[in-house]
Amino acid sequence: RDGLLYLKQAYLIAEGSWKEGLALYPWPLFSILIAIFHKLTNLHLQVVAHGLDLALFGIAALFYLKTLHLIYNKERQIIFYGGIVLLTFIPIMDDYVGMVLRDHGLWAGCMMGTYFYFVYLKDKAFKNNLLWQLSFAFAGLFRPEAFIFLLLTPFFNIYCRHKEIKIWSNKVSVTVNF
Repeated sequence: RDGLLYLKQAYLIAEGSWKEGLALYPWPLFSILIAIFHKLTNLHLQVVAHGLDLALFGIAALFYLKTLHLIYNKERQIIFYGGIVLLTFIPIMDDYVGMVLRDHGLWAGCMMGTYFYFVYLKDKAFKNNLLWQLSFAFAGLFRPEAFIFLLLTPFFNIYCRHKEIKIWSNKVSVTVNF
């Protein structure tokens, strides 16, 4: 049902009826993106929506694998195992293939945010601090519940400031100081 609403909202926005389109649904970024790419490419709204979902899912999968690679000290085999885990979710993902969902934007933003947060913990660079925050804000533009990460993560940093968390893998022990 929501997918039809996004497509209807995108249609109204593409036709210039912003007021009517925004009245349909209060969180319009996904529909705005569909409308913009529809106008740029002249592809059908549903094709554009599925293309956006596919691109956002690809970003989420890429940053999932990058996060695994970072956590496991760049061991090459983790990418293989992480890919296997992704492939085991194909039956679940098949249920989503025919749907138009804004959830893919949430997943992409959260996976990017997680990756840049871990990089920030490692190097304390301002750039990575800004990137994890912008990534979670991006996720929040698709689904507002993602904004909770922007609120909770700084409190997590304060709580863990003087603690050590040990992450164990098969061969490597990683200690993260907060």
